[in-house]
Amino acid sequence: MAALARRAAAGGGIAVWSFDRKNWSHWLLLVFVVAFLLSYFGFVSWGRLGDAIESLAERPAGAKVFHEKIDRADAIFMVFVFSFLTPLALVAAFGLVAFVGAVLAGTLESMYHRPGMPDWISTLVVYLVLAVAAYVFRAMWVPGHTVVPIGIARDGRWVVGGDPLRALAAEARVAAPSDDGAGEVKKALADRADAVDSAATASLARTEPAGGLPAEVRHLDVVVIMLHGPYGEDGTIQGLFELADLPYVGAGVLASAVGMDKATMKAVFQAHGLPVVEHLVVARHEWRGAPERVARRVAETLGFPCFVKPSNLGSSVGISKVRDAGALPRALDEAARYDRKILVERAVSGREIEVSVLGNNEPVASLPGEITYAGEFYDYATKYADGQARLTVPAPLPAETTRRIRELALEAYRAIDCAGMARVDFFLEGDRILVNEINTIPGFTATSGYARMWEASGLGYGELLDRLIELALERQREKTRGG
Repeated sequence: MAALARRAAAGGGIAVWSFDRKNWSHWLLLVFVVAFLLSYFGFVSWGRLGDAIESLAERPAGAKVFHEKIDRADAIFMVFVFSFLTPLALVAAFGLVAFVGAVLAGTLESMYHRPGMPDWISTLVVYLVLAVAAYVFRAMWVPGHTVVPIGIARDGRWVVGGDPLRALAAEARVAAPSDDGAGEVKKALADRADAVDSAATASLARTEPAGGLPAEVRHLDVVVIMLHGPYGEDGTIQGLFELADLPYVGAGVLASAVGMDKATMKAVFQAHGLPVVEHLVVARHEWRGAPERVARRVAETLGFPCFVKPSNLGSSVGISKVRDAGALPRALDEAARYDRKILVERAVSGREIEVSVLGNNEPVASLPGEITYAGEFYDYATKYADGQARLTVPAPLPAETTRRIRELALEAYRAIDCAGMARVDFFLEGDRILVNEINTIPGFTATSGYARMWEASGLGYGELLDRLIELALERQREKTRGG
């Protein structure tokens, strides 16, 4: 082999192909083989092939399928092309690898071979060099995605470069509501801020003025939005990315806006025949202009106890449980501080169930989880202080109840035209299932409910992230080709 390799390096022949460097047709054939292999791997997607086979198998009911169905004609064509091209690609790949390997080995042989040295020694040296190179390359090559963290400061500046996450953590102390009573939450945020280097902000490469879209964002393949509340979850930043023609993970402008506005969300759910908690909507100007009339309407329509909350806010900020008419004015005033629309709901005494949903045109629902907590209701402190809430996955429910809850989760998802992901929350009041709300950007750490419910359903955290990115790109392609 050593002698063969040295001849290959010198322009001689190898076992699979007698390559003549001076013959232009040999170079043309080599270029053709390389171009064919690049085209093959660019066209044939093993993941899409799996989707095609699943589509042809018509997907047995109950199968854990997380990919979108492919048109039957497209699926047949895809399988045919794969079956026809793969043998040719294997032969071409083998020939190319053999040729390149022989030339490389011959070059190394020429470098390391010494007169009088047995061929097996120089060959062994070459193999050791190649083995080390392969090991280093494998260690450096980490399949995945290149992550570009970008933050948005409270004054609207886009924070780029350096370590935006550390810099933004310095604002944690002032980010907590000042009078929400969640002492443990604010202490945890303050402790986190204290741990941040005071010079973190100075370490940033640069900042973009408020309203400016950094060049780093404009050239991204896909954006993962990790913002909660107004401007991040209500369709605002989604609209910015739509204008910039940037693919992004999660719901579009319409679904995000509807999912953020609880009053509109419930109106849409009711229009689609979904069961929701009895409620009424109060305008801030109505409450301030005619408080007696509003109080009377709440008492006559819903009674007490009831919950009062801002329509456009999350994380239970501004929410109050009202036990009697005397406590209603203060609760309405509190909610009116945060929004011009106030939602008043009958207090439900029941279990709280959650379901994760994933997908675009054909979404799928996870196994449900159940939230339990020690407090009176699932408020801000309970949600964000460690150890105060517990998620049990899967929720201990009868099979029929589980089936119906997952079905309702998909109906709610489709009702607002959601895409990518969402978490749908329910109340279980006896045998009655009530849709509470849909959250289009749920918490997304590895231990958050959304990810844990998918893990229990057979989809790991890494796979979930990959699938969400696929869905974002898929949705972008669908928009580009007009369906």
